[in-house]
Amino acid sequence: MEQDTADKKALSTETFLRLLVGLHVYLNSERSEMSPHLRHAMNVLAFAQLSAFPKTIHQFIHECHDAPNLWKLSVTAPAVFDSSQPILSQNQLSAEAQEFCMAMSESLQIDVYRGSLPQTALDNLIMIDLRKTLQQWPDRAEAQHTYVAIRSFLSTYSICTVRDLRRQTAIWDYVPAFYEDVPPLPHPKLPVCPRCGLLEWVDDAWHGVKPTYCSDHNPASLTWINNEARLQRLKRGIHLRTFIPGQAELAVFSHADNRHAEFPLQLVNVERYPGLDTYDLRLTFSDGEVWAVDVKDHTSPLTFIEQVKSLYNLGDLKHDQAFYVIPDARMDDWAYRNAVNEKRDSLPRNSKLDIATITSFQQLVDAKLESLTRPLNKKPTPKR
Repeated sequence: MEQDTADKKALSTETFLRLLVGLHVYLNSERSEMSPHLRHAMNVLAFAQLSAFPKTIHQFIHECHDAPNLWKLSVTAPAVFDSSQPILSQNQLSAEAQEFCMAMSESLQIDVYRGSLPQTALDNLIMIDLRKTLQQWPDRAEAQHTYVAIRSFLSTYSICTVRDLRRQTAIWDYVPAFYEDVPPLPHPKLPVCPRCGLLEWVDDAWHGVKPTYCSDHNPASLTWINNEARLQRLKRGIHLRTFIPGQAELAVFSHADNRHAEFPLQLVNVERYPGLDTYDLRLTFSDGEVWAVDVKDHTSPLTFIEQVKSLYNLGDLKHDQAFYVIPDARMDDWAYRNAVNEKRDSLPRNSKLDIATITSFQQLVDAKLESLTRPLNKKPTPKR
C-alpha cells in the first residue's frame, strides 16, 4: 500500500532547488547535460524510493510531469511548493517551479546556482543585486528613497516607452535593467490588463503572464496601446515577482496614502518598503503605535501559510502590531479561508501578528484613525 502523503518526508529546500535547476539545465542543453545538481537530487530521491525509483532518466522526467504529491513512496516537495502542481510542463519547468526558484533566489545564497537558474529567476536577481548595491550606500535615507521610487515604477508600468524611462531622471541609471524590447508582433495594438499588465502572444492568442493569477481577459476590459517602435516591457521574472504582487501592495499603499493626506495629525508617517523591503509598509500613528504590514498574494493557501511568521522587529523597524494582508478574493475560496482561519487560530492569544484581507485591514486603519480623532472632536461638557 502506498504510504500516506501526510507521512511522507519533505525534501529539503536545497535538494528540491537542485532538482529544479538540474532539470532545467538537462532539458535546455543540446547534449542533455546531467549536472551535479541533478545527480545529487536524483541520488537523494533514489535512496528514499529504493526499488520504486524510475529506471531511466526519461521515465523520471515523465513522472516529474505529475504533481509531486503523486510521487511514490516516501518523499514530497517542500511545504512552500504547491504540491498540487507539477514540476515540469511540456518538458520545461512549470510556472510553479519557476516561482519556487524566484522565491529561493531571495532567501538563499543563490550564487552557486546562478549559472543554472531559469531565466525568470535570473531576471529576479536584478532586484536582489539592486538591494545589495543600495545597502552599501552611506546615505541610508537616499538609498531607501531610490528603492521606493524604483519599486513603485516597476509595480505601475508593465510596458512603457524609452521616453518614459528617460523621464525617470532620478532612477534612470537603474530602471532600464528591468525592461527589455517588446518583440516584433504582427499587431497594430497591444493589450494591457488592468490586473496583470501586458499580455503575451502565445500559440496565436493573448494570455496573461500568470494564468493562475488572472485569466479572464475580455477585450472590453483591456487597454489597447499602439504597437510603436522602442516599446519596453518588464522582463518576465520582474513581471511575475514584482509587478503582479505589486498590485495588491498598491491597493494597500493607496489607502494609507489617502488617509495620511486626510488625517496627517493622526497617521503621521507612511513608509513603503522600509529597510529596503524588509516588509512592505510601516504606519506610525500619533499615539506612538507602529504597524508593520506584509502584503501577500499566493494562489496556494499552504504556500501563503508557510510564509506567515513574525516580521523583523528591531531598531528602525520596531513595531507594535504586524499584519499579513491578502486580497479579498482569496477568502472566497473555502479551502483558502479555512487554511487562513486555522493559521490565525493557532497564533498565540497575545500575538501581535494577525492576518487580514485588504478590505478588513483598511477598516482597521480607519477605526484606528477614528479612535485617534475622537478626542479632538469631543465637545466640552457645558457647565451647569
